[in-house]
Amino acid sequence: MKSYSKTDARYWLKPGKLKKYKGSTNFSAYIQYRGERHSFSLDTPNKEAAARKATDLFKEIAAHGVEAVLKNRKPQDDVIPKAHGIATVGEWIEAAREYSEVKAASFTGYERALRQIASEIEGIEKSVARFGPKKGGSVKF
Repeated sequence: MKSYSKTDARYWLKPGKLKKYKGSTNFSAYIQYRGERHSFSLDTPNKEAAARKATDLFKEIAAHGVEAVLKNRKPQDDVIPKAHGIATVGEWIEAAREYSEVKAASFTGYERALRQIASEIEGIEKSVARFGPKKGGSVKF
C-alpha cells in the first residue's frame, strides 16, 4: 500500500483514519501534531468530503498552530453554559453530554465516576431511600 502525507486527502481515506462516533452521522478525525492529539468533527457524512476537510484542517494546524485552530473551532465560551445558579450534578452531566466527543460507553463511565465522587463528598450513603420522595429521599439532598 502506498504511503501518503497527512496533507493528501488519500491519507485520510485509509482505514481507521476517519471515524464515526456512535449516534453521529458525521465523520471525525483525530489529528496529532507536535505531540498534541485532538478530535475534530468534520461535519459531513461523506467520506471523501471528510478526507478533504481533514486535509485542510491538518494544513491549518501546521500553518497556525494547534492553539489557534482550537480557539477558532472549539471556543471554550460555548462549552461551559452560563449558569444563573448552582447546577445539580445531573444538570452538569447533561450539559457536558451535549458537547462530549467521547463514545457513549466512555461517557457513561465518566458519569458514574463523577456521581460517585459527588456522593462521597456529600456523604450520601448507598441506599434505596436516597432516590425518591418516600422516606425523605431526594428532599434530604
